[in-house]
Amino acid sequence: MKEIENLSNKIFELGELINNSIYYRQDVWNEKNTGNWSKLWSSFDNIKDSLEVIKEYLDLESGGYLAIYGVLQALIVQQDSLQHIEESLGLLTKKFFLDYPDLYNIRFVRSEIVGHPTQTMIKGRNSSYNEGTVTYTSISPGTGLRIVNYSVWSKKGYSSKSVNLLDIIKKQAEILDVEIDSIMKKIKDNEEKHIKEFKNESLSDLLKTTGYLIQKLWPHERDRYYSEVCLNSLKNIYKKYKLSIKKRYKLKKIDDNALSIPGVVIVVQKIDRLIPRIEKMVMFGQNVDELDLDVYVESLSHAFDDLRKMAVEIDEEFKK
Repeated sequence: MKEIENLSNKIFELGELINNSIYYRQDVWNEKNTGNWSKLWSSFDNIKDSLEVIKEYLDLESGGYLAIYGVLQALIVQQDSLQHIEESLGLLTKKFFLDYPDLYNIRFVRSEIVGHPTQTMIKGRNSSYNEGTVTYTSISPGTGLRIVNYSVWSKKGYSSKSVNLLDIIKKQAEILDVEIDSIMKKIKDNEEKHIKEFKNESLSDLLKTTGYLIQKLWPHERDRYYSEVCLNSLKNIYKKYKLSIKKRYKLKKIDDNALSIPGVVIVVQKIDRLIPRIEKMVMFGQNVDELDLDVYVESLSHAFDDLRKMAVEIDEEFKK
């Protein structure tokens, strides 16, 4: 069924979009302690598994109740999983299946036939099952694999019903395809909006004087007061740099939780250790070995060289 193949391709495309996102991937990871990260990727796995269930069902030439139960449950797993993806991304405003009557009807069919066949409560809907009225539903003997015939006994009496499973599988795949397109559009729009915020903010320009400032920290510079002034200027620039990085990449801290910039994290962690050491030695106080300062300044110089190179790449990323 081409609709199932289209849905399979579309869910893969959505996963790739999130994985390559600056905004959403880090945003969900930041909330991993609330379970959002696990909910997001578990939902992808569940949709993929449900697609496999449906594909196996479509390949069957004969089958019984187990196939009917399984495919109906797989359809509900798909709906719930896509809803959970939207929840974990912060994009869900309400249960999306309420926007699609056909999806709601599929949920009702599943509940009526194999979900809650002896008691179905549908709140806010006119139905013979409201207020938890006990019912009795039974799949008719000899029912087909594709078209399921079943009987319902309720307070309104007896009714005979039929549902074409191929039709509802196709309909749900088409609707979820549309919903995923909507999710991807929101992600792309918000990603583009986030990137534009920093389009004219150049990290390279911010760091361009850092090489000169570091030169003034070497032990051979005799004016140590000026060295101290340069170090303070360097610290201010570095503070602004880190703040900008955190805003760009949705970071609370520049640490190992920064998913998109592992190289920057390594360099920043190194600089964070070097600056306090240099700060204690810059004025040539008691017990300061100039050779130690030499080593620290050289290491700091190399670290900022790396930072400036990566700044060029980041600036390009935010000009797309």
